[in-house]
Amino acid sequence: MGIYATDKPDIEIPGLFKGTFYESISDDELLWMSFTLKKNGKVLFERGDRHWWLTGFRLGEFSQPWELTMDITITLKDSEMCSAFINGLKRAGYTDKDIKRYENAVRITFDKPRTPQPLTRTKITDEIIQKKNKLLCDVYNEVTKGCATLEEKMAAVQENAPELYEHILGLGKPEQLFNSFMKIQRHLEEKTI
Repeated sequence: MGIYATDKPDIEIPGLFKGTFYESISDDELLWMSFTLKKNGKVLFERGDRHWWLTGFRLGEFSQPWELTMDITITLKDSEMCSAFINGLKRAGYTDKDIKRYENAVRITFDKPRTPQPLTRTKITDEIIQKKNKLLCDVYNEVTKGCATLEEKMAAVQENAPELYEHILGLGKPEQLFNSFMKIQRHLEEKTI
C-alpha cells in the first residue's frame, strides 16, 4: 500500500502513458499506516510504520486473490485530509459501513477491487499469471524443503535454482515498471525546461 500525490495536470506520452502521473510523497508528509494481510481469515503477516509505502512477501505461499483480505489503517495529518480521503474512498465504491474513522485514522478492509481494473487484467491473463506463480511457489518449496531459516532457504535457492533466486531478489522491483517510470520522468523533465 502506498501514498501518492500530484498537483500536476494529466500527461500524454504517445505509445507509453496517458493519464494522471502520481509521485511518492516527501519525507515530511509521511503518514502512519499499517496493514494485516489474511488468507482465508488467518493472518499471514502484519506491517506498520510511518512511511509512504508498505509491502511484504511470504515466499512459497501460493494464494488465489479471493482468498486474501487486507485490513488497512492510515492516520491522516488532519481532519481536512481525513475527510478528503474518506470522500475518495466513497468515490471508489466504499460505503459508510465499510469505513471506520477514529479521529484522523481511517480503517478499511480491502477484499476486492472497487475501481475498474486495467484492460490487461482478463480471466485468461490472470490464469496464466497464477499458473506461473503456483509453479514458482512449488519450485521454491521443493528447493527449500528441510531448510529452517530464511538464510538457509535463500542459499538453497541460489545454489539449486539461480533463476528463481534472481526472481526473488527482484520482488517489488519490476524492471519494466522502472523503465516506464524513467521514460515518464524524462518526459516531465523535458516539459519543465
